[in-house]
Amino acid sequence: MHRAAAGARRVTGRSLLPPGVTKEVRALLPIWAGSTGIVAVSGAIGGTRGHMVGLFAYALGALVLGAQSIGHEYAHRTLGVLLAQPWNRRRLYTIKLAVLAAMLLTLGAVAWVALRASPDAVRHLAGDGVAGYGSSVLWLTALCGLCLAPVLTMASRGALAGVVFTIVVPGSLLVLGDFIGVAVFWPLMIAILPVAALSGWRMFVRLEAIDGRGAELHLPRWGPDREHAISVERDAAVAPAAFWLLVKKEIRLQHMSFVVAGLGILAWVTISLGGQATQARTIPLEALVVLYIGLLSVLIGSLASAEERQLGTAEWGLLLPMAAWQQWAVKAGVALGLACLLSLAVQAAAWSLGSGSESIPDVARLWLRTTTVVLLVTSWSLYVSSLNASGVKAMIASVATLFGVVLLVPAGAWAWWSGLLRFFYYVQVSSGVSPEASSAVLVRMHHGAGRAWAILTPIVTAAGLIGILLWLGGVNHRSAERGPWRILQQA
Repeated sequence: MHRAAAGARRVTGRSLLPPGVTKEVRALLPIWAGSTGIVAVSGAIGGTRGHMVGLFAYALGALVLGAQSIGHEYAHRTLGVLLAQPWNRRRLYTIKLAVLAAMLLTLGAVAWVALRASPDAVRHLAGDGVAGYGSSVLWLTALCGLCLAPVLTMASRGALAGVVFTIVVPGSLLVLGDFIGVAVFWPLMIAILPVAALSGWRMFVRLEAIDGRGAELHLPRWGPDREHAISVERDAAVAPAAFWLLVKKEIRLQHMSFVVAGLGILAWVTISLGGQATQARTIPLEALVVLYIGLLSVLIGSLASAEERQLGTAEWGLLLPMAAWQQWAVKAGVALGLACLLSLAVQAAAWSLGSGSESIPDVARLWLRTTTVVLLVTSWSLYVSSLNASGVKAMIASVATLFGVVLLVPAGAWAWWSGLLRFFYYVQVSSGVSPEASSAVLVRMHHGAGRAWAILTPIVTAAGLIGILLWLGGVNHRSAERGPWRILQQA
């Protein structure tokens, strides 16, 4: 007994960190590592595009870290176990904030060194009124993740909602700045952050672990409540009723997407009216639309599969009297259709509230390109969602991989096109054609068939990628195996 006790003490003594700190580090480390890596790579690439991607990755990573510090307890259903520990709750919250502060500090330091708070990138993302403050934007974002995100996560009982509402607070103040001046943004944020920090302490001390999801945001019920009037057996017996029940289930999974869409449209209308009233818009509307459409597409795809798995209802679909591929078709169709519908709605609002100088063919081409990108982004997020057990994790993984695509694909596409031209040139020369004739062929190909390639290649490539991603996502959604080896096999 004495030797066993001594061995236990030796094993415990070897641990570098206390168990509470280790648990928090394990929960936040993937997000911190991914955000730090993207920021560092963006700074190394440089340029306005690289700095914009780096700043956006830093801001999103800081807010997600703050929300996940509390949200991972809700996601893993460990909040009740945490609150039942024989420790002072202030001590528990101090540990969470200490780990969160350390990660935000290191992430902010990497962003400050790598990006140097590029004024052009900040101006593209937040406008002229904020760009002049330079590195203050970085540390204000970190303070929002430290003070504001945890309390909003506890209030909404979910990490995803905490991230959304943490973005809403400074965004609303920027909208308010269009009416009464952007200088009001900084005093209000400085006043809100201490109040949010104190409210977080008070809320965590009084926090209760309530099972279920009844208090979260959800779509209102339309029409009379007939839940007790119509039995489940009768609905399942009729094929059309079963189909519409699946559609309603998928729509209710996207309740946070509707919240984000409503907030985005409200912000767009308010900013447009405010810009018309002040004759000087401080917030870039184009950047707002691009971020809105991109994040909304990622959010819709991330929630479709992972959120159902987090609720524990994904396995129930295997027991339903409907083929698995039909259920997946309904899920994918609702996700893609909803993403296209909301993206087209915001573009229509932007076009009607804008100058209106664009012609109808230009608007049609813009809608076609945007719809193609939205379908690609949503399909990719849906595939990533099928490999994750949490909507927040799926969203983080989708955003991280899409950042890599934005940074690396242009260089890869240029290298591919250059190699293709060199290959054709080599074939022409090896066939005995003179270099002048070969160059003429390449010029004709560029001005003739090259135009057709420029139109057809993106469409065919996008359709093929969407089909492959949806097929692989359906395979993953029906399986409980989601390890790295499965991802490598599919890659």
